[in-house]
Amino acid sequence: MRQYFIGGSAGLFVLRIISVVLGLGVSTILARELGAAEFGVFSFAIGVATLLSLPFCGGLPTLLIGEIAQARETGDAGKLRGVIRWGYLTQLILLLVFGGLAIGTYLVAVSLGVWWWNERETQIALLVLLIVPAMGFIHLQRGILVGFERPVLSGIGEQLIRPGAMLGLLLLFLAMLDTGSVGALWLQLGATLIAGVVIVALIRSVLPPAGDAEPEIRWKEWTLAMLPLTATTATTIVSNNTDILMLGILQPPEEAGVYRIAAQISVIAAILMQILRAIAAPQIAAAHARGDLALMRRLMVHTGWAATAAALGFVVVFAIFGEFALVLVFGPEYAASYWPCLVLALGSVLGASCTMVSIALQMTRNGGIVAKAAIVAAVFNVVLNLLLVPSFGALGAAIGTAVSLSVMQLQLAYQAQRILGVRADIFQMPSAR
Repeated sequence: MRQYFIGGSAGLFVLRIISVVLGLGVSTILARELGAAEFGVFSFAIGVATLLSLPFCGGLPTLLIGEIAQARETGDAGKLRGVIRWGYLTQLILLLVFGGLAIGTYLVAVSLGVWWWNERETQIALLVLLIVPAMGFIHLQRGILVGFERPVLSGIGEQLIRPGAMLGLLLLFLAMLDTGSVGALWLQLGATLIAGVVIVALIRSVLPPAGDAEPEIRWKEWTLAMLPLTATTATTIVSNNTDILMLGILQPPEEAGVYRIAAQISVIAAILMQILRAIAAPQIAAAHARGDLALMRRLMVHTGWAATAAALGFVVVFAIFGEFALVLVFGPEYAASYWPCLVLALGSVLGASCTMVSIALQMTRNGGIVAKAAIVAAVFNVVLNLLLVPSFGALGAAIGTAVSLSVMQLQLAYQAQRILGVRADIFQMPSAR
């Protein structure tokens, strides 16, 4: 297990660093070429696409991680094949429903003469709708690979191929940015499709043969189990994108652009936290299947200490050099990203202190608890953004997001100790209870 953690963590750390560098390269080109206003429109469109991707991912990736890990632990080949097939079939059904609703809505609105968007706005909406299923498909593949304890490969499509393809497309077709955010969205769609194709090829090449076992598809059981996980994912995505959506609605486009840069930079504080979550999730599911609460507790404490140290290190460095770096890389108009970024990074420190709590609850079939906490946090985030964004813009959005996510983590830490009998925070000794 130690080798799995060390090797997986090192691989994901390198992958995540490359992803951040590529993402910053993409944002630097877009921010400078589009300007803050059009970059803000692009950021708002991507936020909407992320929100609409809910029907295509929802709780599917998380459910697949847990069920695949448990099926492998117990040697249930029929269940293993069945849950993977069920995931693909479920996403196909959702795609057909979503596509039908989108086409039907457009046709009805046009026929009634209530389609108020102009040609450019309609094109942006179409691009968003095309990006959505491609994003959901990538998330589904990620869940399968993590369940098979392939955490590094699970992140290649989203963290390496997509930003790498986007950077390459930008360099090859920079002239497309003359059309503003529309051209940028076309390139984003192309990069997402390229990532989807690559990750399918990876799954085919690295996963073990399916075998001869008859697939056992438990439609009712897995659909019911997916509902609280979907609610958790939905509220988390809503909460994570409330800031961009509120800024796009209540402030000029420039504020959304400033905030997107802040949010992208602050992600660095949570890199190790995200890596450790991906590494530890199947291990926690397997430990719970064996009834090994002591191991679960050690996993949560050790990963929390490492994630918190990394987040604190970023906060200190950014507090000293952050404003200078923002102006140097993105230009003077993005100096305003400094304080929002610092606030978001400070929120990541508290999140890192109990980083595995939501994973532990989800992997032990307590997703309903996580869903309730996520709903409370999402409502809290919406209210805070409504109160703060009109007066404080990007900084208000950052405060609302950081506070609401902290409230959610504190709720879950309490629930994990009450329900599982283990503490999930770092303020304890990592021995068995």
